[in-house]
Amino acid sequence: MRRSTVAAGAAGIACAATLAGCAPYAGGPLVGDRTGGYSGTPMICSAGPEPGTTRYFGSMLTNEGDEAITLTEVRASGTNVGSITAAVDVEGVGLDQAVGTMSWPATNAWEHTEEVIERLVAPADAVIEPGVTAQVLFSIVPEDAAAPATVEDLLVLYDNGIISQVEHDEHGYRVMPTGDSCEDEDL
Repeated sequence: MRRSTVAAGAAGIACAATLAGCAPYAGGPLVGDRTGGYSGTPMICSAGPEPGTTRYFGSMLTNEGDEAITLTEVRASGTNVGSITAAVDVEGVGLDQAVGTMSWPATNAWEHTEEVIERLVAPADAVIEPGVTAQVLFSIVPEDAAAPATVEDLLVLYDNGIISQVEHDEHGYRVMPTGDSCEDEDL
C-alpha cells in the first residue's frame, strides 16, 4: 500500500510541475501601468489610420528587478481583433521618445517616428535590463475594417531567468475605422 501512495504522490507532483510550467506567473519584476483595469476606463482610442499606414499604440514596461528580463511573446485579445503585430523599443523611453500612438509611414509623422521604427525588435529579441523602461509597440488589425477594434487584454510574457512570467497591461486600446474619430465613442 505504501508504494502505491508514494507513486500516486510522485505522479501528482509531476502533474503539478507540468501544469505550472505551462502557465506563466503574474506579479514579477516587469511592471506596466496598472492604473485601472479595462472596464470602460482607461481606454486609449485612436482614429483610424490613413490608407497605406499602420497605427501603433505604446505600452510602457519597467524592469524593477535586479536581473535582465528576456521577453518571449506579446498576446492580445478583444473585440473585433483579427490580429496584432508587436515589437519592442528598449531605448525610446530613455531618449524621451515614448509613444502613445503614432502612424507610419505618414506624411505628418511625429519627428522621432522613423528613429523609433528603426530601433524596433521582435519581442523574443528584446532584453530589458534592470531599471530600464521599454515600450511595446503594437498595431491592431480588425477582423471587420468597418467597425472599431478593441484590445481588452494585452499580455507580455517573459523569462526572468528562473520562471516564465506575464505582465498584464490594464488599459483598453481601440482603433477606429479609417475616417472615423474617437469623439463619438463611449469610452
